Amino acid sequence: MAEDERSEPVAVVRRMAGAAEAYTSNLRWEPVPPGRELEAIGPHRTVRDISPGAGLVLAHRLARRVRHVKQRHEWGGEVWYFGIYETLEETFDIDATRLLIATDAGSKWFGRRYAGQGRWEPTRRLDDIWRGLRHEDHLALSPAEAERIMNRLG
Repeated sequence: MAEDERSEPVAVVRRMAGAAEAYTSNLRWEPVPPGRELEAIGPHRTVRDISPGAGLVLAHRLARRVRHVKQRHEWGGEVWYFGIYETLEETFDIDATRLLIATDAGSKWFGRRYAGQGRWEPTRRLDDIWRGLRHEDHLALSPAEAERIMNRLG
């Protein structure tokens, strides 16, 4: 794992049977040529070994941070979308989104759950997650990702 000067993860590299993959701000696992792991991480980073489980948690933390910034500054729109997942592993596969929540842009409260057929129903699911009443993995989603999920869910 590589971290910046604030101890925030900037890349997670996992090695498997002689191969390596890096999870970076590109928001996907990408192959890294053997011996080039540090190039994938970038210069001026603190690098340390961590357990595979910790690597997954830190990669998710990186994804949440990058997606939050993109949601506020790149994706635009009047609606913010969030996916909720049953497992941490599912958060790395946007197509595994089982529950799609929308909120007004700039607000993370008073969400609406996609109910299918273009219908939205009020939900407090995100409110409960942010208040610590539910412990579910979630990520901000782009409008394009949300539309793809809506099409899949019907």
